[in-house]
Amino acid sequence: MLRTLASLPAIAAIALALPALADDAELRATAKDFFETIPLNPPELNGNVMTRARVDLGAMLFFDPRLSRSNVFSCNSCHNVGMGGVDALETSIGHGWQKGPRNSPTVFNSVFNIAQFWDGRAADLAEQA
Repeated sequence: MLRTLASLPAIAAIALALPALADDAELRATAKDFFETIPLNPPELNGNVMTRARVDLGAMLFFDPRLSRSNVFSCNSCHNVGMGGVDALETSIGHGWQKGPRNSPTVFNSVFNIAQFWDGRAADLAEQA
């Protein structure tokens, strides 16, 4: 998981340095400076206890297009869990079939993100929702 959004230039530096790296072991060692292992359990969020009922409600809401302005799009439309939590488009499509300015980030493991959205405008999942 990225430690901060500021790590993006470091990732680009790694990508540029790839030809110089001798093997997978060296690449793995270099990447460990920028990434941490994803924990087995999600962090406990203040006042937000995870229960089976809440998980089921979240799944129902995630796939329900009635929450969109047009009643056409669900969260899964752009964050397709069958495609790694993304839509695989250069820029995502929104209401009125308008192209947005960004693509959709994956929702997989988003509870571990330091902020939500590409620009970090939401501090956590509750603020994002």
